[in-house]
Amino acid sequence: VLVIAVLYFLLNRPSSSHGSQGDNLFKDSLEAVQGRSGGVDPSGEPVANPASPEEADEQARVAALTAKNMEYRNNWTRYITASRSDYTTSGVGGIYGLSITISNETEYPLEYVWVAVDYITVNGYRHKREILTFENIKPRTRQALYAPDSERGTSVSYEIISVSAPAFKFCYDAGSVGNGS
Repeated sequence: VLVIAVLYFLLNRPSSSHGSQGDNLFKDSLEAVQGRSGGVDPSGEPVANPASPEEADEQARVAALTAKNMEYRNNWTRYITASRSDYTTSGVGGIYGLSITISNETEYPLEYVWVAVDYITVNGYRHKREILTFENIKPRTRQALYAPDSERGTSVSYEIISVSAPAFKFCYDAGSVGNGS
């Protein structure tokens, strides 16, 4: 009886009150993004213009900054990249003189970047993994670190596994991407 009553309630409740509450939440969110002055509401109708040209300029500046930061976050692999140097190998295996360089092409400093370097043996297996930590990478600069030498291995692979950039509210962790963490 209780289950039937709950189903009856859910099926027969007025949808307009729920819809208007959802619309109000959406409008409130939109107003918060727009700074509660000016812009367009969800129905496409214009909202009151800013009180002064200074406010309009500030809104335009904030909108441009938000768009730029979103571009950095959504396309970070264009702006934060890793590359490797040439290295030498010995006849029986071993990697020597390898360095990894991080390039920060954003306008913001990066707090840290972690790069995983895998030393690969002749049969294609990973002999070992080293994690390099790059810290405080200035805007529009590059930073290089030497990777430890390895007594085994004939090639290397590398990848960025973590990035933290609080200046534009960005954090990437390869271990949590796609697994709901």
